Amino acid sequence: MVEVVTKPIRFLVLGSLMLFGAGAGCGLNSTTSGASSTCATNTAQLGVYDTSIRRICGCTGVGEISGTAFTGTGSLCTVSPGTVVYFNYIGIQNTHQIVINQEMTFPERNASNSSQVDGYPFNSTGLFTFKDFYTNIQGTIKVQ
Repeated sequence: MVEVVTKPIRFLVLGSLMLFGAGAGCGLNSTTSGASSTCATNTAQLGVYDTSIRRICGCTGVGEISGTAFTGTGSLCTVSPGTVVYFNYIGIQNTHQIVINQEMTFPERNASNSSQVDGYPFNSTGLFTFKDFYTNIQGTIKVQ
């Protein structure tokens, strides 16, 4: 299931997943096989792989092309306030753990986890840093 930071959002996301079937919101796929390239309104999705993080959908910044891989540092995604950004762990074999602004730390994820998706609601404007603790892939998510 999707893990989201705030309970109201969690129930909304979980209810949407139950209503439309697992994997419907934001093109989410809770297995490790992949994800859709189309996001639902007010969502964005990033694919976490063992060697990179990629934009899948929902990033709105100029030049933010879906499929672009990040292997080091950089500006990953621009979204509007109120957007839930999902980290979808796709085909991972190694352990990953995403940290946002050193305030939100998602659970460790690896191939044996039943949940392969984490979500975070970006409700205020600003520049947020993220880091995959185990791969040191890091960058920013801009909310404007």
